Amino acid sequence: MVYTSGTTGNPKGVMITYENIKTNMEGVRAVDLVNETDVILAMLPYHHIMPLCFTLILPMYMGVPIVLLTEISSASLLKALQENRVTVILGVPRVWEMLDKAIMIKINESSLAKFMFKMAEKISSMTIRKMLFSKVHKQFGGHIRLMVSGGAKIDKNILEDFRTMGFCAIQGYGMTENSPIISVSKDRYSKAASAGLPLPGLDVRINNPDENGIGEIICKGDSVMLGYYDDPEETSKVLKDGWLYTGDLGYFDKDGFLYISGRQKNVIVTKNGKNIFPEEVEFTLLQSPYIKEVVVWGLDDEKSGDTVIYADIFPDCDALKESYGDLTSDGIRNVIEGEVDNANANMTGYKRVKRFKIREAEFEKTTTHKIKRFAIT
Repeated sequence: MVYTSGTTGNPKGVMITYENIKTNMEGVRAVDLVNETDVILAMLPYHHIMPLCFTLILPMYMGVPIVLLTEISSASLLKALQENRVTVILGVPRVWEMLDKAIMIKINESSLAKFMFKMAEKISSMTIRKMLFSKVHKQFGGHIRLMVSGGAKIDKNILEDFRTMGFCAIQGYGMTENSPIISVSKDRYSKAASAGLPLPGLDVRINNPDENGIGEIICKGDSVMLGYYDDPEETSKVLKDGWLYTGDLGYFDKDGFLYISGRQKNVIVTKNGKNIFPEEVEFTLLQSPYIKEVVVWGLDDEKSGDTVIYADIFPDCDALKESYGDLTSDGIRNVIEGEVDNANANMTGYKRVKRFKIREAEFEKTTTHKIKRFAIT
């Protein structure tokens, strides 16, 4: 019995069998993500199925060492990597964002490092990239073979930053109800913006796609759960004729790579029938160095009668202070308003943020650092 993370509602007990997990882990082995020479770092709580399977059950199944990290910070992470010859790391986007930000700040402080980074972007050889950033690799222990992001969609620019420095950085997609992995990139065949290719042995399709090929992601296979514990009504909503209806919207490209557009229940539908994925708007806003967290939703405007985009923003106070010194609340709002305007300039009209508010505290999150959207809107 494993409980869902509770980002969009109350957690539900997912009934998973030995066969479910065995099938899923055999699929992971089939794509050669982990081999018998690896050392895997575990830093996420085991009461969630992704770290439970990937950083405990899989390495035990394969007979490879596990390094347990009890405190998630840059210092403790680097110490563990340097002392234990870790080769594979699984982390949620927040971990990779933290590391990428720290590294890129140092790179941007040095003209030589900035030049090397720009040069590395034009070089296809991962070996040469690794040589150019040998100091960064040494900080990471010098043995990292694979970085995997899971649990939520990650900004592709973060993965591309790590790749530019010679790291193999990929992302996967899954959910507790599928025990858990649905798709994952291969270490040498991946696209940063994609969630990878469907796992072997799992049938993944797009249900009722629109004109852009976007529809609900559904899957069928021996890794699909039995159902929700003591909740036949909710079970019947997601299990239909053996197919698991994920509630996530996405599409396949011509090469068979899966892309995640957003959660079906989060989609904002305007009065004139336009569909807006809040995750897309949030991603654009988060390109600002002064916006740390944001949640977007639709709001009915009494005057116009239309649906407008509303953003709840938690600013990065440290970044604001570093750039502008001590600011009043009005000063912070003025800066953020400018950043919202910049983001709006990169979006089509109906997706633009019309109203926003500044919040004083971070959003409530799950133990895997995902924002609990249902607790806000």
